[in-house]
Amino acid sequence: MFRVARFEVALAGLVTACAFAAGSPLGAQTKKGDTLVPKTATAAQAKMGPTLTAPTAVIRGPTMIKVDTLAQFDGTGSTSAPAGRRLTYLWNFGDGGTATGATVSHKYTRSIESCAIVQGVMSGAHPLDVTLVVTDGALKSVPAVLKLRVCP
Repeated sequence: MFRVARFEVALAGLVTACAFAAGSPLGAQTKKGDTLVPKTATAAQAKMGPTLTAPTAVIRGPTMIKVDTLAQFDGTGSTSAPAGRRLTYLWNFGDGGTATGATVSHKYTRSIESCAIVQGVMSGAHPLDVTLVVTDGALKSVPAVLKLRVCP
């Protein structure tokens, strides 16, 4: 076993500085300017490099519904970086209900607020937060939030 005295790697995997304990075989193999790739990396991973970016959650859905109406929510606009990574979806509907999946539906069984119809449009003062968090297997997104008013 060899002790590493000093080793620095930039985000993109480029070795910026290194120093190893005397007798370490790593000192001969790794030098400043090398790109660090795990020995178990596939060719695609080696090309991609070690930099990962958290996915971005995106919600599409209604901003106002009536009680006992089925609300449809869509997270298919969410993205991963690099593109193409498989995403998992976790929804919180703001009333204690949760679901998983890219597209989901939820029925709100009680009104959270009083609403009024002004010029043919329902309005209310205190919306629920519908949130979506997506995960790409390595990182989680910042929650996306949709404000939803549930009216009687």
